[in-house]
Amino acid sequence: MKHLKRESFNITEAFWDTEVKKNYNINIEDLDNQSIAFIRFNGVEKFGSVNLSKNDSMNIDYYMAGVPEAEYVTTFYIDHKPIDSIEHKLVKGKVSKFNLNLNIEELENLNTFYVISVPKHEKRYMSKIVVVDKTSSYMLYKERNVNDDKEKGSDKVKGVGNYDFIGIEEKIEAVEYGDTNNLIVHTDRYLYLYDLNDEHIKQKIPMDNQNILERRNVTLSDGYVYLIKEKLENGSQFKCLFYDKNFEYKSELVINDIINNEILVSLDNVAISNTGDKIAIATMSNVHLYDVASGKSKIIVVLDDNHYENRLGIATMSKMSFMKNDSGLLFLADSFKLPVKSEDSTQRTYGFLNLEGQFLGNKTVEGYMIQDLITYDRYALLPEFEIDNKGQLLILDLENDKEILYNTDSEHNLGKRMLGSDSGAYFSAVELNEKEGYTDIGIYKVDDGVLVTSKRFSDLDKSITDVKVYINDGLHLCIVALGSYDTLYKFYF
Repeated sequence: MKHLKRESFNITEAFWDTEVKKNYNINIEDLDNQSIAFIRFNGVEKFGSVNLSKNDSMNIDYYMAGVPEAEYVTTFYIDHKPIDSIEHKLVKGKVSKFNLNLNIEELENLNTFYVISVPKHEKRYMSKIVVVDKTSSYMLYKERNVNDDKEKGSDKVKGVGNYDFIGIEEKIEAVEYGDTNNLIVHTDRYLYLYDLNDEHIKQKIPMDNQNILERRNVTLSDGYVYLIKEKLENGSQFKCLFYDKNFEYKSELVINDIINNEILVSLDNVAISNTGDKIAIATMSNVHLYDVASGKSKIIVVLDDNHYENRLGIATMSKMSFMKNDSGLLFLADSFKLPVKSEDSTQRTYGFLNLEGQFLGNKTVEGYMIQDLITYDRYALLPEFEIDNKGQLLILDLENDKEILYNTDSEHNLGKRMLGSDSGAYFSAVELNEKEGYTDIGIYKVDDGVLVTSKRFSDLDKSITDVKVYINDGLHLCIVALGSYDTLYKFYF
């Protein structure tokens, strides 16, 4: 494995048209006020996973350009461990290219890879868009005989068996929760609504994933909204596809039209109300509230000014979701401590916002770096970044307006990865020991943190670096994917 190499070159129109416009709907002049970044594997744009089997080495190129004189620390990670890091400064009119050459023989069969760029001095750029950039997490894999895995793991864990999505023959790329007893299964060609109770396909929708950069399902009270970010020739487009409870297509709308082509970072910045009649969108400039029935939108929060005291120190909002009865929004943000001082940097916060744009709270949690937000009717789970997690999970009791922090105790190690269930009665904690080749999975009750059951999957391929857990509260069923979705396990609790 070689160290990072850096070079810079002038931004040409040809480079802009062929590379940047794939992911950003901006002009070259906009780089005076915002920074951009993207990644290529052997010169090719990839989504989700990268097959290493046909290569002896892999050249990974990470490109970054933007606000002149902005200083960053860029770090490359494999399996959540830093492998190389470099400090650098952006230059007007130029793009920085960082190259990492991976010797594939030195890698395991499955590897999680991503890049994070952190501003050295966010305090200097209050009027510019200079924020942390994290690429998607990519699964670097070598093809192997999945039957080898089937001989391990499940037979050695009491009460655990193999699981198959009956009738789904394509390679599964992702699985999400649907409504009661249903899962949404993504393959490279179709989107499935799968019934866990009767174990059959309820609906199958053709879905061309070739140009989809990001996707996410939102379950409504009487249907679904499938959110996608798709690649266009001149940038990217965000869309909402509405389906009824039987997964029959109803309508769609283009989010770019609602926000007047303001910069939208991720689908995490889009929230759909439980009834599907309202959509909240946090761009880098504003928070928009859109009424689906009337087709009208309004700006409820302005984010692109320096009046941080008017919004409790909030600089940017990174994730939102509607609360019970669609009465308001729960959000994650990067915020300044008030009063703002020139030497201050932002910190991760969570808070509440009503639909008139009034902030009802914005709070930091000392010693706890919030990564995600999973919202249910009564509770919200706020998992911590895995690299920082010491075995704890922050839960908000929304009915009683209080925080609950579950900690690791001497008897049960909660693990570093916290995942929610389909309706919020349980959560899972995953402890992956790559060195010893085992994974511990614990199922806990959300209301009191009591351990319900735990399973250890041992003698596993030590190249497994990713574990996915799906809990169905009503059936008391847990489905586990160790590494890819090629081999699935199940157990009841």
